[in-house]
Amino acid sequence: MNKRIPEQNSVAKRQLSLVATALVLCVLQAVSVPAAAAEASPGRLPSKRIPASGAVSRKSLWQRLFGTVTWEDALNVTSTARDICRLVGRRLSYESDRGEFWDSPKRTWERGKGDCEDYAITILEMCRAKNIPAFIRLYFPASRAIGHAIVMGKKLDGGLWMSSLGSYREIRSQQEATETVAAELGCRPSEMWIVDLSYEDVMERIRRHSGTEFGEVAAQE
Repeated sequence: MNKRIPEQNSVAKRQLSLVATALVLCVLQAVSVPAAAAEASPGRLPSKRIPASGAVSRKSLWQRLFGTVTWEDALNVTSTARDICRLVGRRLSYESDRGEFWDSPKRTWERGKGDCEDYAITILEMCRAKNIPAFIRLYFPASRAIGHAIVMGKKLDGGLWMSSLGSYREIRSQQEATETVAAELGCRPSEMWIVDLSYEDVMERIRRHSGTEFGEVAAQE
């Protein structure tokens, strides 16, 4: 009898391990698509976000299973644009800043919150670390004092994807991205002014706003 107890304990441990693995896979496969910001005050990007149903519970489950995911860990565990967007969507909570302040992605990650450009900058930097082509696109409806920042990129097969506030969506054309954002902002696509920013453009804005470039932030750790 005594010889069988260790064997039974071993089986129980293996079963618990399988259950834990299944929970991890469920979290990794969950799709988190935040709702877009609804409005903003004059001269600023969107200042309001309506949380997607279940987003809080999914984030809490992620934190219970994995604890706090560091910026360095985040760069190591992601490999595709879809992975990156979903991880950022789980990590960050929307919060409007006062004025238009562009911060480094690492500081945004550590805060765990930010507005639409913070989401976009964080995703852009993680894509660059994985050699995934991407850029930030700013939308400004001509008739309204609001704006919105998204990330756009190319897939290996030549298709396009976009990310708004940590969501991930494969699109057929850049016009589809414009139509999607117009619907989020409650305006017509024909009203939209568009500005595209490269990595270098974004880095320069961050340097002007915070006095720190992406590489300098990483070097401090």
